[in-house]
Amino acid sequence: MIAMTDHNLAQATLLIAALRAQIADMTPKLARVEREATCGHTSRDRALRREATLLRRDVSQAQFLIARLHHRFPQAATEPTACDNDHVRPAAAV
Repeated sequence: MIAMTDHNLAQATLLIAALRAQIADMTPKLARVEREATCGHTSRDRALRREATLLRRDVSQAQFLIARLHHRFPQAATEPTACDNDHVRPAAAV
């Protein structure tokens, strides 16, 4: 087992902050794409739905990584942001 050092904790804290910043960047993009996407069958609609699916996946993955880092480094707990809440809708069946 690897001993946790201050360096590991510092790196985990920085990674959590970077992941939160990434979520904060992706969430408004996802909201915009979901607003613009319609139920139509044009290539633009399909592209927007695909982009929304990818953004949802990326947000979900970042949230998962943050949760795992908090589990591994509980002392790395920093102030949660609104982005850490599960307000992003799960991927809908397309």
